[in-house]
Amino acid sequence: MYKILLSYLLLCILPPLHAQDTTGRTPINNRLLQFSDFKGKHKRDSASAVIFTDINWYPKQLPKTGQQPNYSADVYMYPYESTVKTSWLDTAVDSIKQRVLHHEQGHYNISHIGALELNYMLKRFVFDEKRAILQADSMRNIIVWRVKKLQRLYDNQSDHSRNHYWQKAWDVCIEHGLKLRTLRVFPQL
Repeated sequence: MYKILLSYLLLCILPPLHAQDTTGRTPINNRLLQFSDFKGKHKRDSASAVIFTDINWYPKQLPKTGQQPNYSADVYMYPYESTVKTSWLDTAVDSIKQRVLHHEQGHYNISHIGALELNYMLKRFVFDEKRAILQADSMRNIIVWRVKKLQRLYDNQSDHSRNHYWQKAWDVCIEHGLKLRTLRVFPQL
């Protein structure tokens, strides 16, 4: 009787625990970032704000025999790793806060463009049934490498939003990338 009761309790309690997303990642979808999205403890002296994003695909399973997988990709923000310096947030003027938030939105959008391009690749690629997961991971790794390269260049050229000329140039490229769903709009690649 004890084992049956224990089994019943475990079945009732454990599924909700497994259903929660333990990664802490958050899809932003089609809304703009807000400083309240940055929930991590700020550890850097130089940057006013830092965003952490990731691109991933799912479901991570092999397709059924004779079928192509139906993989999709998405971009996520990690709010508890993304930070804003609270002392800066309390003292900065609104126009500078908006400029920095706009710049961080650019980082998220570059990752979002990468996810859009990965989706395009996943939908059009003819997967090998036994190697589909490896092939999808390889595509993701290529996109993530390109996104990281662009993120570094974005910060370097825009000087973290302080160089207005380069920030505007990047804004145009990012806007085109979102419309065309590809990283190929960036001449730096």
